[in-house]
Amino acid sequence: MREQEKPMTIRLPYWIRMNTKALIYLILIVFTLLTITRSDELPSNQTAVKRWINGVLKEAEQNSQIHPDSIIHDIRSALDSANQYRLQPEINLLLTQLGNCYFYSNRYSLALHHYYQLLENQRAVRDDLGQCRSFNRIGRTYSYSNNHEKAMQSYYEAIKLAERIPDRQAYAVAINGLGISYYILGDLNRARELCTQALSIFSELSDDYGKANAMEHLGIIAYRINDYDQARDYYQTALDIKTKLYPHYLLEIGELMDELAAAYIKQKQFTKALKLLNQLLDYRQRTHNTNREANLYFRIANLHTEMEQIDQAMPYLTRAYQMYRQHGNLRALYNVSLKLYQIYKNHYHDPQQTIRYLEEYSSLKDSITNTENRSRISDMAIKHETEKSRIEIEKQRYFNRFLILTILVVSLSLIILGYQFRKNKNLNRELTQKNSQIMEQKNLLQETNQHLLLQQQEISKQAKNMEYMNQKLNRL
Repeated sequence: MREQEKPMTIRLPYWIRMNTKALIYLILIVFTLLTITRSDELPSNQTAVKRWINGVLKEAEQNSQIHPDSIIHDIRSALDSANQYRLQPEINLLLTQLGNCYFYSNRYSLALHHYYQLLENQRAVRDDLGQCRSFNRIGRTYSYSNNHEKAMQSYYEAIKLAERIPDRQAYAVAINGLGISYYILGDLNRARELCTQALSIFSELSDDYGKANAMEHLGIIAYRINDYDQARDYYQTALDIKTKLYPHYLLEIGELMDELAAAYIKQKQFTKALKLLNQLLDYRQRTHNTNREANLYFRIANLHTEMEQIDQAMPYLTRAYQMYRQHGNLRALYNVSLKLYQIYKNHYHDPQQTIRYLEEYSSLKDSITNTENRSRISDMAIKHETEKSRIEIEKQRYFNRFLILTILVVSLSLIILGYQFRKNKNLNRELTQKNSQIMEQKNLLQETNQHLLLQQQEISKQAKNMEYMNQKLNRL
């Protein structure tokens, strides 16, 4: 009867099976280490943390131009959390908003610090469009801080990136900002050419916000060449766009109102200018920026003074003086004190008040320098703490990576050593088995030789007996 065939099975060699197990163990070890090293960074409520960060971002977008100082603390807290959890997209968005808040609160050095930090993050992942937008923000900040050489360098970097991507909207933002830099440097023709080109691109893209900014810049250029009618048209159109579509951009709307009022003043239309400045006063009060509000009180007072309405100017001057003193704005307080000194001396002829404000504005000269130095030191301390926190986080990241890499190397080394050990062990086992077989064969040969020797002796004995018998028979 034919034997039943056994099913064919594939059996992997022993060393492959053992190394497969080791690889599985290695994967489990690495996964466990990743879990351990991130256990303090990825809490179970990560979704809730992300939701909180998104809420902070939304609030920052809405309020960065209304009361930026009030939300800086929340943004910094959210940024610390995002760094701890390594939420890179949220980190970049928070850096953008934090830079914007410092920009709108006139702390340009801190704004630049965070914009550059954002730029480094974008370079690390080769985000060309993000870098382009960061260069535009950096250029704008340098322009507002009167460093126009660096502003132009930043805008040219943005232009190169925008042309390489390509991205026409980012390109238009860059040339629009570059136009203002040329305007500051006195090249009005080049400035107008760039801003007009930007306006054309924004119009093609239906970018109303960009179009309003380009019109504002063209209005500034027209104002510079004493074309006040055209300046007013540009300012009014830009103001209408931003008031209608971007009502929460209070600072930008306020700047347009201020520029439009200046054009009215140049044309001696003081009544329209005063009406516009009083509307602007409502915007300033809504932004909770007391310095800007006080500046506007001082501006209105100066306009009343120019119209020889001293009595109407005094309430605004007094209010500006109180606000500057309350918030310690020494330079502005110096200007208001000087103005009050001149009014009390030349108009009211009040010796007591004249002497009071003369002494005050004289004593403020020394204090201004000391305060500005302290402010610089404070900004440097904040930048140092921020940089220190970032460096500590980077160190922790590198340590975690080094730890994982070290464990991987050690694990691989152990696998290789284990493989060599098992290989040598198998070889020794095979050698032992072969030695055992050889010994068995040797013993078998020895037994066979002994048996043959005995047989030979028996045969020799029988042969001798036969010979003896033959001899005996021959004798008979």
